Amino acid sequence: MAEKLLSINYFNGGLSSGSKIGLRGSFRWGQGLDIHSDPDRLQVMPKSTKDSGSIVTDLVLFGTNNTVNANRYFLGDAGKLYKRTSSGTWSVVNTYTNAQGMSFFSGTNKVFFVSGNTEYQLDPSGDSVDSGRSLNSATWHPVEAFLDKVFLGNGRELISTDASNINYDSTTTGGGITIDHNYKMRVLKNIGNWLFIGATSDNSSDARYFLWDGFSDDYNYARSLKGEDGINAVEVADDGTVLIHAGKQGHVYQLVSVDAPLKKLKELPRIEKSKTIEVYPGSTANYQGRTLFGLSSGTSVTAERGVYSYTSTDKNYSKTFNMEYAISTGTTTGITLQIGCLLSANTNDLFIAWRDGATYGMDLFDGT
Repeated sequence: MAEKLLSINYFNGGLSSGSKIGLRGSFRWGQGLDIHSDPDRLQVMPKSTKDSGSIVTDLVLFGTNNTVNANRYFLGDAGKLYKRTSSGTWSVVNTYTNAQGMSFFSGTNKVFFVSGNTEYQLDPSGDSVDSGRSLNSATWHPVEAFLDKVFLGNGRELISTDASNINYDSTTTGGGITIDHNYKMRVLKNIGNWLFIGATSDNSSDARYFLWDGFSDDYNYARSLKGEDGINAVEVADDGTVLIHAGKQGHVYQLVSVDAPLKKLKELPRIEKSKTIEVYPGSTANYQGRTLFGLSSGTSVTAERGVYSYTSTDKNYSKTFNMEYAISTGTTTGITLQIGCLLSANTNDLFIAWRDGATYGMDLFDGT
């Protein structure tokens, strides 16, 4: 039989939910494809390269920029606090207990991070670190700047700073609320007029999120996602799209309005029904207008653990999902492959933190 040439001239439909046909222009699987730069050409994304040398020795879970200088700071799961200078030099500033949250607040020019249930403040001008409040025991203590304060998740409590110091007398003075019983905060995200609070439940089949305006004595809106094991991560696109990662089956949702159910956008492919996958709170980024997320943890052996995007070429094209980057080792599957953190450093540089077996590192993609 003579060979037949299959001509494909539309290919920016992204990852398909269907096994055979799917939507027009979609594909069952693709990796490292550039489907948005030019809608008329199928191109290949450049490969990322390892930037951290042998310095990074644990899985980085959080990273932040700052406005004092061009240094980047990262916090690893074994408590390593890393610094990368503008010249690309990596070093370990200090070692703490673990990584529970991190963010920079321009109001005080400090990096706030949480390790071992203790809040710390780092001054980027000299790398001095002051310890602050002791927090409740929790896996995650998310940190986020909202309005004129820094907020930290403390189990059920949202606690704040005023000016530069945490108020030790009250968890609500100067701003702060308490969410429902049986929930603990996992992720905080400034989504404009609201602070998004994503929580996990003592009941593993229930997730709940809260929206707060920063002024009210209680949260303003709350909704549950039945059957999902927690709200794991959140990112905001340039157009205001709020992307939410929930549960452990690769489900991605969109917040369409403050008082409406979430819209399910995607169930990521290649995840066994009996296995799990999740996105860590620090493993999302808005890079060059593209909403990115990395698959971080779980028992799935077939899930492709790379960096995915949800974006479009422009307003005339639909937003689609695509796996844009694999880590520099080339590994894409296996339970010991983890994407811990994404950091959009500027218009060109994207940092990707990973673990591949017993090897750890930070990749840099410079946009070329």
